[in-house]
Amino acid sequence: MTSNSPNNIILFESTISNWEDDLPDNSGDLKRDGGLEINGTGPYEFDGLGELFPAEHGRYRGKLNLTEGKLLGLVESCRREWRNTIVDHAEVIKDKDGGRKQIHPFQDNWNLANIDVRLYNKMMATLAIAGTKLFQGIFYAGDDDLKNIGKVLENASGSRELVLAMTSENFFAPWRMMYVHPKGKLKVDGSNWEIDGFWGYRHIIEHNTKRLSISNAIKGSNSKKFKISFNVDERIDTTLSVTSVADQFNLLKTLPLKTTKRTSKAQLAESLQLNPDKDEIIYFFCHGSGSDSISGVSTDSVQLVLSDGAAITPEDIAFWRDNEPLLRNPVVFINACQGGQIGSFFYRGFVQEFLSRKAGCVIGPQIDIPAVFASELASRIFSQWLKKTQKKVRLGPLLKKITQKLYTENKNPLAMTYSLFRGADLHIDWTNV
Repeated sequence: MTSNSPNNIILFESTISNWEDDLPDNSGDLKRDGGLEINGTGPYEFDGLGELFPAEHGRYRGKLNLTEGKLLGLVESCRREWRNTIVDHAEVIKDKDGGRKQIHPFQDNWNLANIDVRLYNKMMATLAIAGTKLFQGIFYAGDDDLKNIGKVLENASGSRELVLAMTSENFFAPWRMMYVHPKGKLKVDGSNWEIDGFWGYRHIIEHNTKRLSISNAIKGSNSKKFKISFNVDERIDTTLSVTSVADQFNLLKTLPLKTTKRTSKAQLAESLQLNPDKDEIIYFFCHGSGSDSISGVSTDSVQLVLSDGAAITPEDIAFWRDNEPLLRNPVVFINACQGGQIGSFFYRGFVQEFLSRKAGCVIGPQIDIPAVFASELASRIFSQWLKKTQKKVRLGPLLKKITQKLYTENKNPLAMTYSLFRGADLHIDWTNV
């Protein structure tokens, strides 16, 4: 996890308990307003689906004549702005001895409620410009039919909250990092940005690969506790002088979970082989790496690393499962470093591998996330989603609620960089637990 301030120890200070009664509730599955089905490997063919694209208006099908490499470059440009503007933001302050030192506010703490307003507005303006360029680079760089699809999405997303489903095997975009200005046009300096323009803040967006018949309810096992594997690189706390690993492990022990900590490739391999531990949640809090080259599209160097330092690749997952699906359709949450460097390779690698094994959902960041924020976000998701309640707390609305809370109360927009792959409707069925 990112940190440039190794001597700054961050204490766990979650405000989860302040809003436990504010859980989103849906009695039935989410109603999708529409979505896209994207086929091809460059050029890409887009089909608009759902109520946003009514059949009586004709078929909404457009083409994007963009190579795979150029798409990757377009996406990486947006990710780079988020990393440079937020994660790597540095300030020089006076220390207690009268000297000066450099700090990285978003790496040192997840709560930025006291950040300078003018500075923050400038940062958000930069992100709005980056999100707009990404949207325009995809929807307004194709043929007239694709531009029409873009106009429909622009008008709808600017006027109300949406639930969107994007389906593609090969086209991976950070949908929640896009920006569409709600009223009129975004100024060239982004100074008129509005928070509702950020898709990750206002909308629920789910990326699907294949349409598989998987239950949206996790029912638990005979143990009466959900099983979670905490696959971790414990060196994160030591290296960065934080308590993120310890904080999360302590939190998990307070929840209705049977938690198994795994710190090596061999332990993970054993759990994923044909007689697995039947985890309902497979959680990674570790280091990741991958090529950021846009000239040669390859997943060869994509890997996760636990405490033992041994590389874990998507091919390892396939080998361990021997082409068999994962039992119990688990949620896979990958809180890994260098997500921005991995980029599309990562999602074509690990996420596609887990989804092909019938994982119920995969969650992961699009950029290099600071350890303290990654820990806080995961803690909020687990605490709220696994809170024993009669409500059906679905992951899509929950991620949206957490994203909004972290922005409005803590001035931290980083939750918008997390993508949701399948599982927007996934919830706990507490009747059997």
